[in-house]
Amino acid sequence: MVKYLLYSITFHVLIYVIKQPAILLKDSKKYEAPLEIKVLISEKNNQLKQEESSSKNLSQMRPLNK
Repeated sequence: MVKYLLYSITFHVLIYVIKQPAILLKDSKKYEAPLEIKVLISEKNNQLKQEESSSKNLSQMRPLNK
């Protein structure tokens, strides 16, 4: 009987932990970052993409003198 009770509690805790991210995602609009922070993040991402593409272009260039 005690084992059954422990298994039941464990099962319900596991279900709660599994469902918790879904609950957090459902309420995620309450916790959205302010617009200024979103703009800063997108600018930084664009800058990183440009740096990455420029480094790829440099690595693809062939040397002039062989």
